[in-house]
Parts: sequence; structure tokens; C-alpha cells
Amino acid sequence: MKTRHKIFLFTLICHLAFTTNSWAGFEESHAAYTKGDYTTAFNGYLEAANSGDNRAYGKVAALYLYGRGTAKDYTKAYIWFGIAKESKDKYAARFQETAASMLTREQIDKAEVALGKKREQLGIKSE
Repeated sequence: MKTRHKIFLFTLICHLAFTTNSWAGFEESHAAYTKGDYTTAFNGYLEAANSGDNRAYGKVAALYLYGRGTAKDYTKAYIWFGIAKESKDKYAARFQETAASMLTREQIDKAEVALGKKREQLGIKSE
């Protein structure tokens, strides 16, 4: 097998392994949330979101906003709703505004900087 083919095959296998794992993590988290196990749901959604699963962005943000499975954190909710908004979540902008209403102007400015870093970490380009 040529080196180029080996590299392609290796890349494909890695992609499938990580994508499947993210998908499973999201599904398991959703099942935990449905059962009321918010801590397990939060941890799984956060892992999926940090792995780039755009379905989990708004879920993580909402759990931060309402303090389910984690402590309420309006700054982190603002950041994750910003990521969800850029991933075309149709409700994210409204909920990001809700999180922002609980923050001072200075906190929002710091959250915007953190949002930029999270966007970069996830490889999301700003609109």
C-alpha cells in the first residue's frame, strides 16, 4: 500500500472513531437528561461540545444558564450560546441575550474575549 493511501486510511479511521464517539456521547447525555440525571447529561454534553459536536453547544449553554447538572454560570452560558449561535442554532441568540442580561458590561467584554478563544479552540470561524 502506498504511503499516501496509508495516510488517507489512517485519517479516515481516526475521523470515524472520534465522530462516532462524539455521537454516542451526545445520545447518552440526552438519555441521561431525559431521566433527570443532569450531572451525567452535563458532563457528556460538555465533552461532546468540546469535541466539536454542534448539537451539544446549546445544551451545555442551557445547563449553565439554569444550573442543571452544574453551577449556574451566566458567563459560560453566554459563551456557549455564542458558539451555538454561530453554528446556526435558531434559539441561541435569544438565550445569549438572557445570559447577558445577568452580566455587567465588563463581564460581557471578558466573555466576548473567552468566546473568541473558544471559537478558535473549536475551529469555528466568526461570521
